[in-house]
Amino acid sequence: MERTRYQILRALKMRPMSFWELIRFQDSSLAEMIQAVRHMLTENRIVFDQKTRRFSLGTPSTPLPQGNKFCPACQGKGLILDARFEETLGRFLKITTDRPQPIFDYNQGIIHPKDLALKSAFMHERGDVEDRSILLIGDDDLFSIFLALLGLSCTVMVLEVDERLIQYIDQKAKRHRLTINAKPYDVNSPLPPELQQTFDAFTTEPPEGLKGMLLFLQRAADALGIGGGGYFGLTTLESSLPKWLAIQRFLMGKGMVITDLLRNFSLYPESGDPVDDYGAFPIAREYPVDPGTPDVDYFRSSLIRVEKTTPPTAREADGFYADEDTWVTVNPEDKR
Repeated sequence: MERTRYQILRALKMRPMSFWELIRFQDSSLAEMIQAVRHMLTENRIVFDQKTRRFSLGTPSTPLPQGNKFCPACQGKGLILDARFEETLGRFLKITTDRPQPIFDYNQGIIHPKDLALKSAFMHERGDVEDRSILLIGDDDLFSIFLALLGLSCTVMVLEVDERLIQYIDQKAKRHRLTINAKPYDVNSPLPPELQQTFDAFTTEPPEGLKGMLLFLQRAADALGIGGGGYFGLTTLESSLPKWLAIQRFLMGKGMVITDLLRNFSLYPESGDPVDDYGAFPIAREYPVDPGTPDVDYFRSSLIRVEKTTPPTAREADGFYADEDTWVTVNPEDKR
């Protein structure tokens, strides 16, 4: 909690902020953040104005204000879109103006379309789009349509529980001659045998309850062949570090290694949230003050890439400094 307190104080040293703004300047779970805020209000380290719904510093604070900024060109994501991906984004936005709205029943939420484009660009850079077979488990973002519009991948399959989305994707695929195969599927059922270990890549945005998260990743792992790459989103807002640890252990148990982690990569705009009554959320009952409805887009997830591999086997001939993988390391033991 000490680091969370530090991050909050550092942010407020810049200017007063709403609760929803503060979220973006700290990286603990919401439960941990609320605990830190409650303590600091009690200690008068911070104060809350009921009229403006803004926090500000109470007693003098020593932390330096937030100074360093993310790269203005890429907003810290490390990618900018080239002409092909920019053009595809424009076509995607035009085609999906009549998209089905997210519904609460399936915990749906829409990633900002620009971030979908950046996600596809990152996948392409990692060699997981062109001439690859890609499986999407759940597709309320309509990412399958974007990938198909790129015209680079050989196969795009969607497994989706929401019949509205299946019909919509099928309709767009026929109208625009896109190669997408959308099928009804509930992750509570095992992956069909004919789909197991057959895909070069998967992408999914699982729920953040640990049971649901691991079930989605289980199905995705079953679909991936050795050497295949997988992509999923995970936040720190609704997943504590102990939960991250459980997920990492699960991935390792499935022969998957994390190769890339892009922090706060995907933004979920408030306009795409199917729940507009924040009084229904646990946060409304636990928060020490009334933060009001969100005044900024605050919910972001990190993009994680995994790769399915096989464990190395230690050999008797391996040295302390070098083994069969170290081709640009001189082994000092060879000189003895």
